[in-house]
Amino acid sequence: MGFNKKFFTTGGIVASASAALDPLQNFETVTYTGNGSTQSISSLDFQPDLVWIKNRDGIYFHGIFDSIRGANKVISSNNSDIENQHGNWTQQLTSFDSNGFSLGDNSDSGNYVNVSGDDYVAWCWRAGGTVSANNNTDGDITSTVSANQDAGFSIVKYTKSGTTGTIAHGLDSAPEMILEKRTDGAAYWNVRVAGITNNNQTIYLNQSSGVGTHPSLNLWTTPTDSVFGYNSANATAGDYIAYCFHSVDGYQKVGSYTGDGTSSGNSIVTGFRPRFVLIKRTDSAGDWRIFDSVRNLSNPINNFLRPNESAAETTNSSTASIDFLSNGFEPNSGSASVNALDANYIYLAIA
Repeated sequence: MGFNKKFFTTGGIVASASAALDPLQNFETVTYTGNGSTQSISSLDFQPDLVWIKNRDGIYFHGIFDSIRGANKVISSNNSDIENQHGNWTQQLTSFDSNGFSLGDNSDSGNYVNVSGDDYVAWCWRAGGTVSANNNTDGDITSTVSANQDAGFSIVKYTKSGTTGTIAHGLDSAPEMILEKRTDGAAYWNVRVAGITNNNQTIYLNQSSGVGTHPSLNLWTTPTDSVFGYNSANATAGDYIAYCFHSVDGYQKVGSYTGDGTSSGNSIVTGFRPRFVLIKRTDSAGDWRIFDSVRNLSNPINNFLRPNESAAETTNSSTASIDFLSNGFEPNSGSASVNALDANYIYLAIA
């Protein structure tokens, strides 16, 4: 089957958050090898609601699947394509299982998840499990919400009209990072980060550009503890999916930092040892970067993938690498992608 689940450890003990929240019950990274047939990845400690898969060996799209839209419905972080852009796929991620997920044989030529002999990584999140459609009416717009309040993560599906509206996110605190994508029409991913993007600004997940500002209109309304919203400038009617995150002490951190241009000493404090870090420069163009402790079992963490690119994994990078520390992470160079002098960065870190 070729799957592999390993965790970054300290003194033989898996790094973890508080006893009240077991990180391994809420987020895991898993690697596996494609077999060109069908296979189940059954090494997780929970049933995932969001599975983000990337071929590490070749130039293939990122495949993002969630339990609200359903199995075999894929969107990609590296493009603006409509959901299932290239046809009605039936042989990609075929089910979300109690301890993982199952894969089809790629006979529909999607080639996102299971090319024979190729190595893959899958980042997996638990939200609120299977939910009924249109289960939340707290906002102006009825939405379908699957929320994991303890872990500060939710998946939200909704339909925008052509006017300002609010949508419930299902969390008990305002989301600090929102990744939003239209699914029934081609559109860029919009990313909102508290304290970084104003309501008239966004960051595109499928682009390398920094923070973009609309010259005259707002794109968002400020999230509250119950809802987030949009202004008519961002109200292209259609179906949307959003992935919402907020910081949770000892488990998850949405934050920002300023680069110092050095190879050591710029320690970013998260309050826990990360197993996953997503980084993006915001004051200038620069690729998004994903690092994790499964593709690198020890420091330096120098294998990374770019969410905005279909490129294969970059391995053993001597420039864009970081170290995972007991209470955060630290860039290993003054690379423009992670630590340029006086440059601004955002991150999502998970224990």
